[in-house]
Amino acid sequence: MNLFSIFIALLIERSFHDDLSRWRWFAWLEDLHAWLQQLIPTQTSRQHAVHWQSLTVLVSLLLPLMALQLVVLLSSALVGSWIAAVISLLVLLYCLGPADLLAQCQAVNTASDSVALQQALDQLGVDRHVGPDSVGDTDRDADIHAVFHAALVRWFSSIFWFALTGMFGVLFYRLCERLLAAQPDLGPDQGDDQHWLVTLRWLLEWPAAQLMVLLLAFAADFDLVYANWRNHAQRQLLRQQQHGFMLSVASQQVNQQLAAGTSPHSGQQRVVQQSMHLLQRMLMLLLIGLLLLVLLGWIL
Repeated sequence: MNLFSIFIALLIERSFHDDLSRWRWFAWLEDLHAWLQQLIPTQTSRQHAVHWQSLTVLVSLLLPLMALQLVVLLSSALVGSWIAAVISLLVLLYCLGPADLLAQCQAVNTASDSVALQQALDQLGVDRHVGPDSVGDTDRDADIHAVFHAALVRWFSSIFWFALTGMFGVLFYRLCERLLAAQPDLGPDQGDDQHWLVTLRWLLEWPAAQLMVLLLAFAADFDLVYANWRNHAQRQLLRQQQHGFMLSVASQQVNQQLAAGTSPHSGQQRVVQQSMHLLQRMLMLLLIGLLLLVLLGWIL
């Protein structure tokens, strides 16, 4: 049932992405974490304060999962077991995003002036490069990395954990991601007290990033991906906490296609457009693979 929910959720996402973006708000998570922090005793040692901070983060992640489990149990008892599938679909829709990546990339490509382009790039999370239309290699790689990292966070990690563990897995991942995004003081640069949350998010994203590498191999140049794997992936794959291997392969694939193809766009618009085309092919391959799994389950 989870696989069917993925197809339905992506279809709804494309049809009602504006309404869904307004529906996806996580301010309650920030408020919950802030309220829990207020419960920390003021008269405590630094070491104990570190443990209390870690406890507030952990409780902020687990309380919503417990509440979801309670809702599922009560709804199933009152309405029937079928309601669990509906709740699962709603949770997946809530955890995709927070905004539709395809719509934001289209906004970049259709921007008619510099102001509209700046707004579209800001929403996508890409820095604007002021200068000539021909974007430099470093800037182009940064744009590709931003688009592919957004796809990892918004699409592939959510789909991966939902397909594997259902609504609880995808909600747990999204809570980790949103809590880190909303609380910059929880980063690794602020000390070891919250570094475990950064590592936890990386561990949750790591298998989805490797899935993207596999999809890149089949969607574009398999030999290029395999060569990168032979050269350094086996030595560095587990140590790259920013998914550098996937982003590096993505940059090479997109740059290769940019050199070989033509586009009516130029500069950053062309880079975003080509990155999105490749991501769409990857997503299509993923959906085909999920469909084959469904058919195989019916046959067996």
